[in-house]
Amino acid sequence: MRKPLALAIAATLGTTLTLSVLAAEEATTIQEAIKGGTVDLNLRMRYEEVDQNNARDDASALTLKTRLTYTTQSYKNFQGLIEVDNTSELVDENHCDLDSDNPNDLCAAGADQHSVIADPEGSEVNQAWLAYTGLENTTIKHGRQRVNLDNQRFVGGVAWRQNEQTYDATAVINTSIPDTTIVAAYVKGVNDIFENDIDTDSTLLNVSYIGLSFAKVAVYNYDIETDGTDTTGIRLTGSPEIAGVKVNYELEYAKQNKEVVGSSDYDTKYTHVALGTAVGPVNVKIGQEVLGSDQSNFGFSTVLATKHKFNGFADTFLGTPGDGLQDEYLTLSGKCPLTGAKITVTYHDFDADNGSADYGDEIDIAITKKIKGVNLLLKYADYDMGDTMAQGAAKGTVDTQKLWLQAQVAF
Repeated sequence: MRKPLALAIAATLGTTLTLSVLAAEEATTIQEAIKGGTVDLNLRMRYEEVDQNNARDDASALTLKTRLTYTTQSYKNFQGLIEVDNTSELVDENHCDLDSDNPNDLCAAGADQHSVIADPEGSEVNQAWLAYTGLENTTIKHGRQRVNLDNQRFVGGVAWRQNEQTYDATAVINTSIPDTTIVAAYVKGVNDIFENDIDTDSTLLNVSYIGLSFAKVAVYNYDIETDGTDTTGIRLTGSPEIAGVKVNYELEYAKQNKEVVGSSDYDTKYTHVALGTAVGPVNVKIGQEVLGSDQSNFGFSTVLATKHKFNGFADTFLGTPGDGLQDEYLTLSGKCPLTGAKITVTYHDFDADNGSADYGDEIDIAITKKIKGVNLLLKYADYDMGDTMAQGAAKGTVDTQKLWLQAQVAF
């Protein structure tokens, strides 16, 4: 029997794609499909504070994201969704939000220039798509949608920001081959976190296989027209038991070619190795991620990634330096025995991939707790710059501290 549409898409397009409609039976008319749809409301209020050791003034923002999602009931294997987001500032503006349509004065050079908090005010259609499941083991989805592939290192939605990144795309998901999921998408445009609609003729292909006992294997090719990059790679993840100890691992390798008009093409590589296990009540993970460099001319690019998940919460390395980036990290996580809150602490040590530049280090802390249906978060990042400025690499990096307090509830 064909999976319900919501389950099929959620299982294949990533960890953050969820739908609320799981109708046991299809509607018999279009009117019934519309009337039988569901409405979901999600509220997320967040206070963010940024302190940087540069000429910019400190920044703070208290914002509220309101998300309203309507999903139709399925009718003749068709189902639709429309989702509208609004981001509002609850206090007077005290930061630069980089809103290209309505730049505030605090972004301008001068005495009042403030640090960036990338949550511009405004309302927009976050998703609007139509999906069809009438072909065996296949889902076709067209319109503005989430596309979160694997761990979102190369393609993701940046859902951390109040304005999510979504894609104007046509996606085909096929599960005809046992234990195999094929996701192919043509992306016409990217709706980024600054409310920019960016035209792109890009193709995404991701094939994953779960038939091995020790690993899930994913191979992919992402041809990103706006960035001029073509990336091909393989990713293995698993949780085998070795000598009675459960070990979690990630292994990933990718090669990227960048075409530059009027210049030579660049070739770079990406590697990620991580191991984790439980030591008593504490989960321990150690890893190394390397975004390579082509002789300091170009650093490995992940332009569509959910970058906040990687290389530190301070977002110092949203763009890879020309000398590349090597990130060695250690993560400890567990539950507080007194409060039940989950606590995660990560230490990053950053260096250039090409050359000997020290990019500094960072400590990240996240504490999460759910109380009476409200998800609470406290998060802190402290980045300490190394000798990057002296080496002429990763220019613009400065000592940075960031703090977040967040509450989220869904209805």
